[in-house]
Amino acid sequence: PQANFDFTIPTCQDTEVQFIDLSSTGSGYVTRWVYDYGDGSVDNINYPDSPDPIHVYDTTGTFQVTQWILTTDSCEAEISKEIFVTPAPIADFEHEGSCFDAPVQFTDLSVGVGGEPVSEWSWDFGDPLSGQNNFSQLQNPTHIFSQPGTYDVTLIAFNSSTCSDTVVQQLIVQPLPDVDFISEDLSCFESIAYFYADSTLIDMGATQIFEWTFGDGSPPVYQQNAMHQYQATGEYQVTLTITDTAGCVNAIMKLHTVVEAPTASFEYANACQSDTTSFSDFSYTSGGDPIIEWLWDFGDPASPNNTSTQQNPVHIYSATGDYQVKLVVTSQGGCTDSLIRNISIYERPLAGFSYVADPCQVGVVYFNDSSFANSTS
Repeated sequence: PQANFDFTIPTCQDTEVQFIDLSSTGSGYVTRWVYDYGDGSVDNINYPDSPDPIHVYDTTGTFQVTQWILTTDSCEAEISKEIFVTPAPIADFEHEGSCFDAPVQFTDLSVGVGGEPVSEWSWDFGDPLSGQNNFSQLQNPTHIFSQPGTYDVTLIAFNSSTCSDTVVQQLIVQPLPDVDFISEDLSCFESIAYFYADSTLIDMGATQIFEWTFGDGSPPVYQQNAMHQYQATGEYQVTLTITDTAGCVNAIMKLHTVVEAPTASFEYANACQSDTTSFSDFSYTSGGDPIIEWLWDFGDPASPNNTSTQQNPVHIYSATGDYQVKLVVTSQGGCTDSLIRNISIYERPLAGFSYVADPCQVGVVYFNDSSFANSTS
């Protein structure tokens, strides 16, 4: 018989090496195989077991492998071959970041052994929902995980002899923190707008940073609730960004409109006791936001009709004197302005006259006005 065998490559430390029997016989068949791996290990194989054993070398170096065979004719043969076992690299890595919807940076920490540098990397992020992005051949890749949860990340590091080592690390991807805020959609120019982080939704105990930006180029504000005074009318993007104790960041943006406040103005006419005093509204807004509400206080608490919501009301003062009339106007955007004016109510004059008929001139009558005022008006 003729002994012969082959083995798979690469032959790497701590990696299975498959030995393949290639022996032949002129007659009969092989009934026994003995493999001496040259590292103190021996395998005895008897027919009909497979003559193709697997062996793992736990050290590197050159080993002489001897195969001895015995046939049914009691004939024997042997052959020896050298095998060089290459050291495998040591695979390792670390990561930075673990938040959903944000890149996680993976850094290769694998090292070559025995002068064999690490030359190739194969990553499996354990995230099949990410499709082809679930794999990478880069040394230091990034990956955005498809959803929060626990993932087994695998790195296989190869050296120049294609020997490899595998490391698996578990990564927990944290969900983004919930975020929202409460505010009015509109505020008035030159007034203060208030913004409140929504404590019914945000986990306040797990939130490290609150950051407010107001969309007008002003510096950010770092506090739970904020106030801001805009310097011009317009529409602004207000953003609240929070960072939780895990370092995860989430943000929400809402539009906030700043409108021009109205200017209250009015005139009045016929300020006479027991007569109708007319009030005319001349209020306006420079930004075009219409005025939709008027509230008048005539400063006459003795009157049952001391207030009015008409735009141009009338009022009858029953007594003379000085009164403070107040007008409050409200625009469609909810902005208000007020104006107080002092008015004086005077007594009405008393009309009177006398006449004399001239007896010498038929039809001629002389009239003499006797009207007088009860005040200096």
